[in-house]
Amino acid sequence: MKIALIFNADLVMKKKAPPFQEREITALVKLYCDTREEYNRKFEGASKTGPSLRQMKLKQWAREISSLGVCERSEKQIAEMLRADMKRVHKYAADMRKKYTRTGGGEGPKVKDLPHHLMPLYEVTRQKQHVTGLPNIQCEGYDEQPTTSSAVLKVKVEPKSPPRQPLHDVNEPRKLKSP
Repeated sequence: MKIALIFNADLVMKKKAPPFQEREITALVKLYCDTREEYNRKFEGASKTGPSLRQMKLKQWAREISSLGVCERSEKQIAEMLRADMKRVHKYAADMRKKYTRTGGGEGPKVKDLPHHLMPLYEVTRQKQHVTGLPNIQCEGYDEQPTTSSAVLKVKVEPKSPPRQPLHDVNEPRKLKSP
């Protein structure tokens, strides 16, 4: 196995980490798919009491991926790999949409196959994500926890002008002028 050396501005040699192996990526994708809603949660408390839930998940995942025995992985490496995989999956999804929603004839665009270890990530991102509101908030008139998708605004649209009357009776045949 080759180890690349990187020189930074202070001329300190660093070892470059080996690329992720398929089993590491598969484990990372499984961990992400299992806790996707927690990882992407937007609502947190107003006070900063410690590391965010996302940072805690990254730390936990780094320990689990490192325990596979390939290489010691940091939180930063895990986050970077997850971002890169998400970019690949989103590009694949966009290419598939272009392929199936295009108009016109001819052969469609070629879509590169997604690696099989990223397919669970593709399937999870295709599903609608359940968006929940702030925890422990109860609203009157709701039996369940409020969600952003359950609060729908109903608007009645009324026409501004009265409907137009036809110029002739639609039940009678029209008389044509002869030349």
